Amino acid sequence: MHVYKEGENIVVSSPYNAEFVKEANRLNGIWKSNNKTWLFNLKEEEAVLSALKKSYGSISGCDYMNKKEIISTLKLIVDSNSRPLNCKIDKDCVTIFEIGNGLCKKSKSIRFDLSDNQNMDILIDLVDLSPAVMVADIVTTFEQSRVVDHTFVGMFNYSRVTVPFLKMLVKIIDGSIYKHDVKIKINQFIKQQLNEFLNWYNDKDHSFMFRGIRDKYVRLKDKHGNDLIDWKIEEIKELLEHNEYKVISIEKITRNNQVTDLVICKGFAVTSSGVAFAYD
Repeated sequence: MHVYKEGENIVVSSPYNAEFVKEANRLNGIWKSNNKTWLFNLKEEEAVLSALKKSYGSISGCDYMNKKEIISTLKLIVDSNSRPLNCKIDKDCVTIFEIGNGLCKKSKSIRFDLSDNQNMDILIDLVDLSPAVMVADIVTTFEQSRVVDHTFVGMFNYSRVTVPFLKMLVKIIDGSIYKHDVKIKINQFIKQQLNEFLNWYNDKDHSFMFRGIRDKYVRLKDKHGNDLIDWKIEEIKELLEHNEYKVISIEKITRNNQVTDLVICKGFAVTSSGVAFAYD
């Protein structure tokens, strides 16, 4: 079980429990099927914790980690991340950066300095990162923090390190911590590929499903060039409408025993993660 704050929400990841599901619905919780978590308004924090204790007897799963566990957890987060990242591990130090940008003089990266026996120093490269990212999600979390040039420096005590906290930091690099902006323009190259879908749709002489041009797909990006990770399907719909695509419907379809939310347009469809493909 993991319980943590993320932006304006309380996030709960826990084993299935019918009583808690009932309580979650009563508290207007939102079930996120893609990562199997419940989202609650931050104002309901006390009620959510009370419901968890009532349903499970206790709140566990947020145990603190030692240096070795922190290093192995960071490696696991990077290896399982949906966006390609790299992880460099030295003695008492872990650096995470984008693949392809790791050798650049200025690149997005996070350095975890574990050389101290009580505190972990974290250095975050702010190049190309919005300052707004730091305000609520990062700065207020640390015992001490400051911004030097384009680098955020924060100190964090080992006794408070949890898996959700480390995942949240890595999100700065993979881009999903950004506030979603549905009023952005899809870049010209992606528009051209989506138009190819439309042309193919108009010229086709047979039905098709889950196919891209020559078995390829198009991945939409946000204004920072990041994949649309963790977007709501309604946000994808607004994004497409803002870019003057005619949305036909929002549907759920099952493929390989997995349920996928889709925004259906004429000739193509887009998932909540921004993957667009030819669709009939």
